[in-house]
Amino acid sequence: IKKIDVLKYIKSKNRLIINALSKEYFNQASIPHSFNLYYKEAEKMSKTQINNAIKKMVNNHESIKKLIKKYNLKLKDIPIIVYCYNSSCDASIMLANILFSHGYTNILDYEGGIIDFLGR
Repeated sequence: IKKIDVLKYIKSKNRLIINALSKEYFNQASIPHSFNLYYKEAEKMSKTQINNAIKKMVNNHESIKKLIKKYNLKLKDIPIIVYCYNSSCDASIMLANILFSHGYTNILDYEGGIIDFLGR
């Protein structure tokens, strides 16, 4: 997806946005209202740990909680955007693949990452 789509999703608050980089990078720069799940940590997590991490994000995102209730969504159907540093970074694709392997189905990759988002 492109930056314009991300901005639309941020405004509508209808997607969980996840940064796939380390906490250190996430703390330096991240998309507003996004969460962090480092793909290298996710690789080592069990299905239950992944689900718990996503549940924790959902519990901290009121709009997503309302969306789940309104449409009776299952955890694995929650709309998610993953992103990383820039278009040459593959951390977001790695995280998307991990989430797919755990049954998550509604994932978009913001390929431009934080660099594109910040316009650098």
